[in-house]
Amino acid sequence: MTMRRTIATMTMAVLLTLAAAGPVAVVTIRGDGTRWRPSSVDIARGDRVRWRAVLGNHNVRAWGGNWTYFRTINQGESVARRFRTRGTFRFFCTIHGDVVAGQCSGMCGRVLV
Repeated sequence: MTMRRTIATMTMAVLLTLAAAGPVAVVTIRGDGTRWRPSSVDIARGDRVRWRAVLGNHNVRAWGGNWTYFRTINQGESVARRFRTRGTFRFFCTIHGDVVAGQCSGMCGRVLV
């Protein structure tokens, strides 16, 4: 009986913690030709960003030094990442954009948490 009560108490604590954290929002950024749409999003800490290749094949590469991420997205597919820390997270598509001397041109974007 004591073991069951302990497990029930622990389960309830986990469920209450998850409920208090609230739902996770998912923001979609579409790769549409040679642009991210939208190119900039503001999200809450813990939310997810989904990059979807709507028109053409793309990839998402982090730049700016505060994060690491590189994923390829074929047309019709998507990739996602959850952002757990505050900051500005810049990214670009290496197929349709470039970063030279700290400046991004072409298919560039940012996530502000």
